[in-house]
Amino acid sequence: MSSKQARYEEALNRGHSYSWDQKWAEAIKEFESAVAEIPTEPAPYAGLGMAYYEMQDLDKALANYKLAARYSQGDIIYLRQIANVQEELGLSREAGKTYMAIGEIQIRRRLLDEAVENWHRAVRLDPDLLGGHQRLAAVYQRQGLAQSAIKELLASARILQARGDHQKALQICQQALQLDPRNPDVLTAIELVQQNEKLPSEWDHDDHLAELLSPNGDGPASATGVPAVDGLADPLDWDTPADAEVSNPVEDARRMALERLAEELFDDEGDEDDFAKLQRDALISKALDFQTRGLINEAISCYEQCKALGVNSSAVAFNLGLLYQERLRFEDAITEFESVKNDPEYRLGSHFALGECHRARGRIEQAVEHFVTVLKIVDLQTVEKAHSDRLIQLYENLADSLVTKGEPEKATAFANTLVEFLSHKGWEDKVMEARGRLDSISAGNTMILGDILTAGSEHVLESLYLSQEYARRGMLSAAIEEAYRAVQLSADYLPAHMQLGHLLAQQKRSSAAAQKFIVVGDTFRVRGDINSAITAYEEVVNISPLDITVR
Repeated sequence: MSSKQARYEEALNRGHSYSWDQKWAEAIKEFESAVAEIPTEPAPYAGLGMAYYEMQDLDKALANYKLAARYSQGDIIYLRQIANVQEELGLSREAGKTYMAIGEIQIRRRLLDEAVENWHRAVRLDPDLLGGHQRLAAVYQRQGLAQSAIKELLASARILQARGDHQKALQICQQALQLDPRNPDVLTAIELVQQNEKLPSEWDHDDHLAELLSPNGDGPASATGVPAVDGLADPLDWDTPADAEVSNPVEDARRMALERLAEELFDDEGDEDDFAKLQRDALISKALDFQTRGLINEAISCYEQCKALGVNSSAVAFNLGLLYQERLRFEDAITEFESVKNDPEYRLGSHFALGECHRARGRIEQAVEHFVTVLKIVDLQTVEKAHSDRLIQLYENLADSLVTKGEPEKATAFANTLVEFLSHKGWEDKVMEARGRLDSISAGNTMILGDILTAGSEHVLESLYLSQEYARRGMLSAAIEEAYRAVQLSADYLPAHMQLGHLLAQQKRSSAAAQKFIVVGDTFRVRGDINSAITAYEEVVNISPLDITVR
């Protein structure tokens, strides 16, 4: 051992001893002596880093930990110390890059879980760290974790868009769409990129329908700041477990289509010759097998051959449309769904799928028209026949308001909420329960499920329900406060204004009530809802029988 090496080790040992005794100034002096002897060894720099850290001199601690990492050729121990100090200094982006580097080292060592953990830390500290999101997306895709991969891909698209690379951002969104062609966040992202609108920094997975279906323990009263009424049930309190099995009209129609085709294989009736039937049945059998095994391209080929042979089956067309949609061949899918949308068995599923396809192509107006049709079909099954015409008119008004107002964000929110509302097992029961809730707050007027699904209206409905309960109990001041809150939450939601008018009338504030009903009636008339306008004007006549203008 050379004298230099000996002096180095003696100084290093003394430094460690002082560190053990927490004599940091003395430790620093000894570690500096060790560096003076051999300046390319990492150990004394690590000792200096710890000593300065304990003395809260974080800048010097960071500088020395960096030297330790450099001379150790990237030892993870020192990199972790660097990241820790960077976090404490508020250097989030730098810390993110350090955790990213740690993850890269660990993945080379085949320590996947540890690498993923560090990449998560990296993107938490620096949400704009493109490499971290891309790494996580790749891992999740290999693991078959589609939703986690989609989240990272959308984050990557947001970063690329912010850098001005809109084409690459769109490609990333389309890659995410391949993982889940019906994912509302992905479809929204594609629309925003195509419209050159900024992607959000964080995607809100607790959508407003989840709040509607599963209120938190505070309930609507505490949420709005009004004391709860004893014994008052939550107006919109029906359960939708977070892990509920996914189902929707498309899935229901798909299962039915598979069943119908399976039945056709055993159907001996018809005028076909034996060879033609054998050929057709063989293709259908293969198509069903491929489809249920997830072999999409092979299933498409078999169904296309069936159609080429002249097979005219709604089940074949619907299944083929679904497979085209899976492969992002949206125009081909639209053709198939259009061909069966008038078949009663596939009408609901076809309109739902058409809405999804048009939306994926960025045609939000056409998508909304189909989604409104879906909701209308579902809602018509919940009301008495006598109310059908009125319900149809209200849905026509809803479609017009969503499409013609030039507010794509509201149309997009409606589409997202409808897909979520109809995407859980037992959605039919939830529809019936929703209808019951609406009827309980409608005060005899016809309301539609669209009132729930219009963005933001869940809180409006809560306030209206509370307002009616307060009024029923004679608490008019609280009732009016809730009605005003509903109006503030959604100034365009006219039933809230009607409720306020009724309460003003109950308080004998006839002039204010009449003026409110006149404004509401005029607005209904402008919107083309003549029946509702008449109802509002009739309220004015009841309050002011001599008002010639209204008559």
